[in-house]
Amino acid sequence: MERIPVKPKIEYYVMEEVPSDRYLRVEITQLRRGFGVTIGNSIRRVLLSYIKAAAPVYFEMRINGAIVQHEYQGLEGIYEDVLEIAQNIKQIKIVFPENHSETRLRLSVNKKGEYKAKDFETDALVKIINPDQHILTLVKDMEVEIDILFKWGIGYVDAHENMERMQGEFTEGTVIFVDSLHNPVEKVNFDVEDEAGETGLEEYDRLILEIWTDGRVTPEEALKESIAWLNDYYSMLSIAVDSGVEVKAPIAEVASLVAEEEVKEAEVASEENSMLSMKIEDISDFTPKVVNPLKKNGINTVGDLVKYSKSELKSLKGVGPTTIRIVEEFLAKYNLSLKEDK
Repeated sequence: MERIPVKPKIEYYVMEEVPSDRYLRVEITQLRRGFGVTIGNSIRRVLLSYIKAAAPVYFEMRINGAIVQHEYQGLEGIYEDVLEIAQNIKQIKIVFPENHSETRLRLSVNKKGEYKAKDFETDALVKIINPDQHILTLVKDMEVEIDILFKWGIGYVDAHENMERMQGEFTEGTVIFVDSLHNPVEKVNFDVEDEAGETGLEEYDRLILEIWTDGRVTPEEALKESIAWLNDYYSMLSIAVDSGVEVKAPIAEVASLVAEEEVKEAEVASEENSMLSMKIEDISDFTPKVVNPLKKNGINTVGDLVKYSKSELKSLKGVGPTTIRIVEEFLAKYNLSLKEDK
């Protein structure tokens, strides 16, 4: 019996009200029963964790020639503080060729007024996806310079890890590191429907994927990259199995070794999928109306958030039904949930 008797078909659909570089509906038909969930879940996990994109790593800031040395330094003549400016810089989304490992954006101004991402100087190879992203507001004429380093990466990298990765490549007290939000995929839904074969006797799965991105990659590019990840691993495993695997442990020890490996894989998968260390202010789904009451109640990360049940969140000052709904929708995207009510 052939393993795949019928070649799967794939079709793309877009919505008129959503740009095609931000949303895609994918339907994969004629999959053997059970493979819809298997393939859909695998692709979704890769899409949410392993699609590469560029993000800010650190920035240098000078005011009238003087270096801003840390994020808690007071600023005169600027409406925002350094922490707010850092938060705004983290949200800048750009695209540049992958054969360039990094690039820089530079802002040099001397007049009072509001400045946005579009005011940064770029070369012809760089495209700013969100040019209207607010950066800072000068309340008087003064010289301000900001240089931002962008690098390619995967997933979420906090500021401390960025600093450790770049030891020896910067002078302490001259740059401010930020959390890097590399993942360009904002949301992935998948569903599986029953499908009859041409004769009406066969039963197949129809896999429906919906992919939303922030514009740094298109959903189609993200889908292709996720499949490439899976294909690379399956190809390596196939080669390894075909070439023979040396047994290095007595049969009696295999069960315990497998159990240990399963625990390790579960721990790694949990860390990769949950993003528990992500700060809530870095979550694009969360508006200030969601973030502020949570932070006032001591909830600073996703890890803090999942320690609460729905009823416990309801009891917090300033946290209403709308905030809880937004929180639950976000957690569901990463296979997470609030703590169960007792």
